[in-house]
Amino acid sequence: MKTGNPVLFIMIAGVLYLSYALYAQKGSMQTQRGPEMPGELAGDSPAVDETALASLSVNVPKKLSEQARQQIAYLKQPIKVRPFSSHHNSLSHYSYLRILDRSQEGDRVGEINRLKEALPKQSNQAFASLVLQILADGEKNDPKNGLKHALAAVDLIDRDEKLVADKKMPPLALLVPFVYGARFALMLDDEAEACALAQESLTYCRQANDFALKDMEALYYSAEKQGADFALFNKTSESFIESLKAGKEMEFRAYSDDLLKSLGNLNKYSYHVLNARLAGVLMLEMTQKRIAAIEEAKSIRDRARECGDAAVCEDAGKIADRLEHP
Repeated sequence: MKTGNPVLFIMIAGVLYLSYALYAQKGSMQTQRGPEMPGELAGDSPAVDETALASLSVNVPKKLSEQARQQIAYLKQPIKVRPFSSHHNSLSHYSYLRILDRSQEGDRVGEINRLKEALPKQSNQAFASLVLQILADGEKNDPKNGLKHALAAVDLIDRDEKLVADKKMPPLALLVPFVYGARFALMLDDEAEACALAQESLTYCRQANDFALKDMEALYYSAEKQGADFALFNKTSESFIESLKAGKEMEFRAYSDDLLKSLGNLNKYSYHVLNARLAGVLMLEMTQKRIAAIEEAKSIRDRARECGDAAVCEDAGKIADRLEHP
């Protein structure tokens, strides 16, 4: 792997490592009650730290600030035009691919299409039909009916414990009503409903390979007091990945500065923070700081495990193992 100017990279890596170390050591920002573990999902992940989940709380505003509206304006676009985020297209997963010398694993944003094929086979036809209708509403960009169907599906989840308890329904199916509903509510300018659904979605996102987690975090943490700039994070992540693909490592310093700036005061368990930290591991590895990269990757793995983020936990763990045993 090309290392470019070693002096410049060492400077960049030092700044990143110290900055991300602060995130690793920070206590939780809030003590209020955070996003709940939905039903029996709490029992599926014994390693999940309940105090970590409690620390993910902010006071969700009933009305977003104008600055917050601007940052998440992309979520008001039709879902067909701006699909949900996917972990397989994330900054952290691309860093994982680069460190492990793997080629890009192709377009994995096919989760929804696979779900459409799986749902007709489900025994709970009422819920499966509602999810398929929500997906169709998204295709037609019909937020009014979409929100109505999403809330009906959420109500079914609340009333029918077996939907979650028997573990037969695909995790993504349980997630769809919340993330699509949040987008539909935002399109209808119902910010209170959008924020509430986004908050409820966070644990379901982690159960569904982090599908839409970046989007829902941006909506949920859009209160001004968090100080995060999600538009800057998205722009910087995209530019960072494109520069990596083009071999333009000399541009990393500007990207690293913008990534750190975009995080504001986000919680140490935030998906955005974990993504940025894994990008930092990539930079450390490229500057031959293997020991620091291993320690940081293990710290990220442990943080992800604590909050039940299996996707980031797996990637960070494989990175640490690869660097420790090349």
